[in-house]
Amino acid sequence: MAEDELLKFEEGLTQLCREVRPLDDISVWVEQVNDPPLGSYIIHFNRNANGSVVNTEMVSISRLDIEDKSAGQKILAAINKV
Repeated sequence: MAEDELLKFEEGLTQLCREVRPLDDISVWVEQVNDPPLGSYIIHFNRNANGSVVNTEMVSISRLDIEDKSAGQKILAAINKV
């Protein structure tokens, strides 16, 4: 993914966090581990309170996870755990 695509992905995930956990301040950071065509990513979810990170949950997804639609399940599980 190009840098601007990663930012859009982070923005979309941040919006998803607001919808799933509206009372929590959750920030998202996406790290690209492998370049396409493998396209592996680590998504960091940080729950914040009083300006400090109080919990972090990470999920690793690959191009295969995206193609077989299991990435969404992994992402939602991480959001619910953070």
